[in-house]
Amino acid sequence: MRILRVAFPRSRRASLLLLAIGIAGCGGNGDSSVAVSAAPAAATHLTLGPCNSAADSEVVTATGVSTLTRVVTSPIGCQWEAGPASNLTVVRTWWYRGTSIEVERSHDLAARQQVADVKVGSLNGFSARVGADRCEVYLADVPDVVSWSVEFAGPPHADACDAATGLAQLSVDRGAQ
Repeated sequence: MRILRVAFPRSRRASLLLLAIGIAGCGGNGDSSVAVSAAPAAATHLTLGPCNSAADSEVVTATGVSTLTRVVTSPIGCQWEAGPASNLTVVRTWWYRGTSIEVERSHDLAARQQVADVKVGSLNGFSARVGADRCEVYLADVPDVVSWSVEFAGPPHADACDAATGLAQLSVDRGAQ
């Protein structure tokens, strides 16, 4: 094993050491033991890039809405919009860390949405339809959940569940590679 040394002035080394000690002590609950777990040999879940690995042009193609523009980009998801605020088409994708598909399903059932089981690639999940214009697809990527939501401003448009499922398939295909 080769050790890489970086030369820092003595005062900077002391500052870095104090910073490292301070960070190591943050967030503790008073328990001085440290749990260390080895990473699994092979990932059992998706490895996704920004926007759950979908490009803006692919979102446009899947929905058929040529004026969609990405308005939110974050480490946990993205959102695209088209149209005026009073008549807005919205596409969202999110990565819910540390939740379960059952929790997400219970929220949609409580909202009285039409829920149906789906399987996209190797992942099980469900779709939740709200009328003809909105559909959400949730996939269990244990211990996380990946979702795509398509809400059209109104007809004529593609089927919202077909568009959301197609985008979910794109994420699964890319994330499994």
